[in-house]
Formats: sequence, C-alpha cells, structure tokens
Amino acid sequence: MNQREKTSLKNMEYNRYIALRYSLAVLFFANLNWLVFLLTVRSVYALLPFVMLVFAGPSIMEQIKVYGQKSSLTHTTRYFKSQLLLNGLLCVLAFVPVFFRGAFPFMAESAQGLIGLQIVLVLGIGMAYKSLQKIQAIHQRQDRMHHAVLKYKHTLKASDPNGK
Repeated sequence: MNQREKTSLKNMEYNRYIALRYSLAVLFFANLNWLVFLLTVRSVYALLPFVMLVFAGPSIMEQIKVYGQKSSLTHTTRYFKSQLLLNGLLCVLAFVPVFFRGAFPFMAESAQGLIGLQIVLVLGIGMAYKSLQKIQAIHQRQDRMHHAVLKYKHTLKASDPNGK
C-alpha cells in the first residue's frame, strides 16, 4: 500500500468521528455563549456552563488524538452523557420561575420564552443522544463509514498487482 492510500485510509477512519466533532463544537459554543451571558449579569448559575466547558476540554483533546490512534472515546462519551443529563435537568428546572430568571436572564419570562428555551434544550438532548448512539455504532463497527473503509480496503487489495 503506497503512502497516498495509507493517508486515504487514515482520513476515512478519522471521518468516522466527524458528526461527533460537529456536535461537540455546537454544544461547546452553546455553553460558551450561555456562560458569557451569565457572566455579564454575574449569575451564580454561570457555574453550570463553566463545568460543561471544562468537561468538553478532554473530549476535544480526545477528538484530536483520534486521528493518529484508536480511542475508546471515554471522555467524549462522558461529555455527551453529562450534557444529556444537564439538558434534561434544565428542561424540568426551567419551569421554576426563580431558576428560570437566574439561569436564563436573557430569555423573556413568558410562555414564548419558556417554549423557546425548551426547544433549544430538547435539541441539545437530541444531539447528545444521537452522538451517544454514534459512539456505540463506532464501537460495534456498525457505522456507515466503517463499511466504506472496509470496502475501500477490499478495493485496494483487489487492485494490488502483488496480491498483498
């Protein structure tokens, strides 16, 4: 196998994780945005997005390292589970007016504000849940990209004149 083929295979393997990287980035910036808003009003609830940003750090590093080596995605799994749990908790606590005002001071204290917030939180839950499913599929080698990698490897072997 020549260097170009090896690089292609390495890139294909790395692309198996692309949905996870995008989900991680979206949730990271959502938490960062939430943190900035809460810091401007000096809310004690700024601790929530701060903790999620701290949890995201090892996950981001894990996603970078996955290019050069296989990974169990331990940190990434933990991050998505934490985000899923936090968003679920926020969905419930958002109905408590004191919590809503403190944690989401930038949202209108109305039915529309609550519905808008619930939509965002449910989207976050969905993103974290789908990411956890993707991690499971990768571990079980049931993801679509794994099948594409296998097909490409088979094609390389079939086109190898030495039969190696």
